[in-house]
Amino acid sequence: TNAIKETIWPGRIEVLNFSNKKIILDGSHNIDGAKKLYQFLKNNKIKPTVIFGMINNKNIEEFLNIIRKQITSILAIKIPNEKNAFSTNEISEKCNLLSIKNLEAKNMYEVMKYIKVSDQKIFLFTGSLYLVGKIRRKFL
Repeated sequence: TNAIKETIWPGRIEVLNFSNKKIILDGSHNIDGAKKLYQFLKNNKIKPTVIFGMINNKNIEEFLNIIRKQITSILAIKIPNEKNAFSTNEISEKCNLLSIKNLEAKNMYEVMKYIKVSDQKIFLFTGSLYLVGKIRRKFL
């Protein structure tokens, strides 16, 4: 996975190490961002588990549809302290419509626990700059 380390994409894709896992942070929240993210994953042959939260005025279905062939599953989270965020249930329903395997996380603690015990090696946080900003502080 050296290719990941060498990819520099200012303000977009940031790769961190945590508990022997690769954590990719990407604040994409629109269709253009989803397309770039999909290309990045495809070019680097990465199929991560996605921790996904999104503000509810965004086009969630189209976003997920663009990235879905390049991910393994979604762990839905409501963006902490963000009243205009999609609920985990709403995210889960969209995933089901698009036949994306998914689980719902109650909070960030549950997400961190899931990452630690999972046998998946690469995780991607995306869907919102707010989500990425909040999670970034947990890893750095």
